[in-house]
Amino acid sequence: MEDLQGASSALEMRLRDRNAGPTDLPLSLFKSITGNFSDDLEIGSGGFGVVYKGVLPSGDAVAVKKLSDCLIEDKSFQEEVSCLMRTKHRNIVRFLGYCADTQGIMMEHVGRYVLADVRVRLLCFEYIGNGSLHSRLGDEYYELKWHDRYRIIKGVCQGLRYLHEEENIVHLDLKPENVLLDHNMVPKISDFGLSRLFNKQQTRIITSNRMGSRGYMAPEYLDDGIITFKSDIYSLGVIILEIVTGKRAPCNIEYVFENWRARLQATLSHLLLEAYCHQVRTCVEIALNCMEANSQNRPTIGAIITALNETEAGCQEKETATCTELLEIQPLELRFAFELNKLIPCPLYLSNSTDHRIAFRLRPENPERYFTEWLCGVVPPRSYYTLTVTMKEQKQHPPLGRDEFLIEQSRIMEDDQLKDISQGEADVEFSNFFMEVEKMGVDRVHELELMAVCDPQAATTSEVMSTINFDKMVSMDVHPTEPWILTGHFNGHVCMWNYKTKAMVNSFEVTREQEVLTVKFLSQKQWIVAGGGDGRIYVYNYKTMKRVKSFKALSNQITCLGIHPTEPYVLAASYDLVIKMWNWENGWKLTRKFEDEHSSSVMQVAFNPKDVKSFASVSKDKTFKIWSIDSPHANFTMAGHMSYVRCLDYFTRGDRQYLIAGSDDGTAKIWDLHKKICVETLKGHANRVSAVCSHPELPILMTGSRDGTVCLWNSNSFRLEGVLNFGLRKVHALACMKGSRRVVIGHSYGLAITEIDHH
Repeated sequence: MEDLQGASSALEMRLRDRNAGPTDLPLSLFKSITGNFSDDLEIGSGGFGVVYKGVLPSGDAVAVKKLSDCLIEDKSFQEEVSCLMRTKHRNIVRFLGYCADTQGIMMEHVGRYVLADVRVRLLCFEYIGNGSLHSRLGDEYYELKWHDRYRIIKGVCQGLRYLHEEENIVHLDLKPENVLLDHNMVPKISDFGLSRLFNKQQTRIITSNRMGSRGYMAPEYLDDGIITFKSDIYSLGVIILEIVTGKRAPCNIEYVFENWRARLQATLSHLLLEAYCHQVRTCVEIALNCMEANSQNRPTIGAIITALNETEAGCQEKETATCTELLEIQPLELRFAFELNKLIPCPLYLSNSTDHRIAFRLRPENPERYFTEWLCGVVPPRSYYTLTVTMKEQKQHPPLGRDEFLIEQSRIMEDDQLKDISQGEADVEFSNFFMEVEKMGVDRVHELELMAVCDPQAATTSEVMSTINFDKMVSMDVHPTEPWILTGHFNGHVCMWNYKTKAMVNSFEVTREQEVLTVKFLSQKQWIVAGGGDGRIYVYNYKTMKRVKSFKALSNQITCLGIHPTEPYVLAASYDLVIKMWNWENGWKLTRKFEDEHSSSVMQVAFNPKDVKSFASVSKDKTFKIWSIDSPHANFTMAGHMSYVRCLDYFTRGDRQYLIAGSDDGTAKIWDLHKKICVETLKGHANRVSAVCSHPELPILMTGSRDGTVCLWNSNSFRLEGVLNFGLRKVHALACMKGSRRVVIGHSYGLAITEIDHH
């Protein structure tokens, strides 16, 4: 079991660390993650083997290729692995590991038992879940816009140039089925089962074993078994022609040009139209040259990319004059509902209808008036992003007139760009990104000016309350029936706020200069329960703000509290690894101690709303545990995150209960509590996930992060529905207002209240 866990961890590490090389992996691991090569997990098959989806304990997926029994030859397997071990390029599918397992098994043969070698050969790759190029091709009218088609052509060419010029590899089986597309439509060349590695001075190989896909095989290879780099060029030509026209064979080219001109004319100016039509014609000419019967007349891959680059220069030069924005932005004039000495929020709605991640940055003309950290972000493909610009409290009316904002936006071409951003480094990271885009010239930075005015009559959809006078906010709770929000602060204070009047009701100091990491309403008794930095639990009456009780609960700072929904129980945990349960009806008597289970600090506990005798805990030991209140030992433990697990919540989908857990690895995972497996990993933040919450009225899950954003996920499909960003720094807590669509987001610098529009 330990060996299996170690192998699983090694594979997960390689999946996350793009610099880690492939390694040998045991057969037991591949059997485990594919359900012993279950038909249900089969995602592809062909003459060379079957491809399965492998699901790791973390919920991440890989692709596992099991070679056909009749093709298991150590020489060919070694050649394929040798080629794969050398490849590392954004347009080549990532090779993660392999398995060469041979076991001697006694088998009956001609009436007697003999020792036979049973060989299994496996290859493991990154999982590309967006299908192959073949699935996207129909004709020139089918689905893909020209920009996407051109990016695929360019990406395949760049991958092929890497193979030919840097690694001396002839692929020999290029076809649309072997070009996979990731979620950003970046093409990745796959399947190196026929590939050949040339020596430095070698230019050709002659073979009698001719294998490949008819229609894509070069004629000299098909007829005479001659293999050169030009063999791949022929296949590339067929692919390019198919991308542009939908057909493998040359057709009425002028008819194709006219069709593309008509399609492009609907969205482009005259200058851009001519540039892009020239690009279409160039691609077709390249394809036809690649398909020359005489291999000597075919261009090299370097010459092909040079020709493509020349078309891009023309498009970029003309596009500068007539900018077509990537994001739909509303409104173009920000109207702040101005009040003296109040934080004034104004939403900016960004809609991305493309298949690309799009980076943006908003730059105010007068930055001193606004919260400017994280006025930047990434809008995921085909989703919505609400950037709420918050004006700081103003002691006097601002000058009459308009403020100006400049919003910059650009496509993100690299998968790993702007995905992991340190707190406080957002401005630098995004500034560097946009400078690099301008410098490299791969894409361009689109710019748009927005106006801003102060209008006391402007409608508001969100409210913001500043908490900064009491130092950074680190914990929060919302009263179930009263319009009150409770906040715990870094300096040891607890504050109660009325969100209707936007005013503070009262405050008190719990522990001097020791942060209050957890604070809860206990509405049945009109109490506030706070966990102190000194390991004590403090109880206050929220009507009188007088202390009811305080007692030493744990030996270290209290990290979290859990209030039972129906019984008089309070759970408390701390950095000392212990969880304790107290009965507040029985004089706060210790009812049970839960210890010797977690190996690091417990960060959150929560009672199960569907099972009054059960609760869950998450820890810095990267696990979560399910407990019974009747036993000091955990019922079961689940692990899968790559870093500390900090937050959790229960939710239901249909008649089944799930748990969502957020981690410092920047993801949240969905766990099926019945099957005890991870069913989904939610990826969308640029920093650690610090809060999670299930909306009680809507099929929405919320994840909040140190990057200042809240992601909204559909709890049925787990699709990202939208992103909220109030620019108030880290998200520490999330809560829902009972009986409404409104949610409260607790940030370091303030509280944001907004309504979730599920539609």
